[in-house]
Amino acid sequence: MSIKIKQEESDRASLPHGIDPMHLAQSIEFFEEQKAELELALSALHEYELVEDGTEMLVPLATGIFLPGIIKKSSTAVVSVGADTAVEKKVEDIRAFLEERLQELTKHLQELVHVYEHLMQGH
Repeated sequence: MSIKIKQEESDRASLPHGIDPMHLAQSIEFFEEQKAELELALSALHEYELVEDGTEMLVPLATGIFLPGIIKKSSTAVVSVGADTAVEKKVEDIRAFLEERLQELTKHLQELVHVYEHLMQGH
C-alpha cells in the first residue's frame, strides 16, 4: 500500500496528538520499502536453497552489470553486523531471523496504516 497525501491534508493543524500526516506517510513508505527488501532477501534465500552445487549463474555487480559465477553450496552465509564487521551464520538461522523481522515489520506497518487512516477520517 503506497500512501500519497495532498498538501492540504498535511496542513491540517487540528490533528490529535500533534501527529503530522506527512511524516506518518513517509514512515509508512519507509516501512513498505523495508518489507519489500526483506521479502526479496527471503525469496533469494529460498532460490539459493533450490539451486544445485556447481550451477553457473550471473552475479550482479551493479545495475545491468553481471559477472559469471558458479554456486558453491554452503550451510552458512556471511552477515554484515555493521562497522565493517561480518559474522558467519547458519542459513536456517538467517531465514528465521528474516521471517521474524518480516512479521514484526508487517505488524508495525499495519498499525501505522491504521493510525494514518484514522487520522485522515478526521477522528
